[in-house]
Amino acid sequence: MTTSKLQAYIVDWFKSMISNGKISDLVDPKLPKKPSSIVLKRIILLALWCVDLDMNPKLKMEDVVQMLESSQLLFYVGTTTFRSLPF
Repeated sequence: MTTSKLQAYIVDWFKSMISNGKISDLVDPKLPKKPSSIVLKRIILLALWCVDLDMNPKLKMEDVVQMLESSQLLFYVGTTTFRSLPF
């Protein structure tokens, strides 16, 4: 199996887990502390943005890091970046 096919299967599995309401099953059970539902939803949304093939422009790594470190997610509209969605 090629790497791109494996990645597609992982994304499909991830999306199916979310659509089936199994969000908490996506968390590594070895984590010493489970994230709050709000933090988990932020991380999931960010992860989905990172693998969205239709997202243009693609997220820059600096934006991903900023979103992980802050309490906001960035919205992209055209070539303009907006701060929005405080979580």
